[in-house]
Amino acid sequence: MKAHNKEEALVPMSQGSDQANSPRARLVYWKFFTDVANEKKAAKVVKWVLARLEDEANHSRIEPYHKGGFTISFCTMPSATSWADLVVKALSSAERVGHGWILSGSIAENLDVWCNSPSVPGVTSIHVVCPHISKP
Repeated sequence: MKAHNKEEALVPMSQGSDQANSPRARLVYWKFFTDVANEKKAAKVVKWVLARLEDEANHSRIEPYHKGGFTISFCTMPSATSWADLVVKALSSAERVGHGWILSGSIAENLDVWCNSPSVPGVTSIHVVCPHISKP
């Protein structure tokens, strides 16, 4: 199983002038690194991932990865009423697709977790980011 560098991982979409109560403030960005040989197999991996997450994907994207395999990127929007609720829901979802998560940075400012122990066939690494957009 190949581990990928965080520098090559997910970069959240531009936050612009969104406020804490906007839909973007509740987005969780997912990036799955796979070792599958073609886009058709990557599409199967997407179905397996979403079945485990029990959530709908928005802005889904499958792209070839320069080190081999494909990356699968999308975002989800859990129903959450606070930052703490969103973090717990995102981490609970993450546990459905992998274990041994590594937390980076300050959880008060940004949920940023990495996994090299996925439980979905064909996936080698997972990166999850959820920016905390606070009220002005």
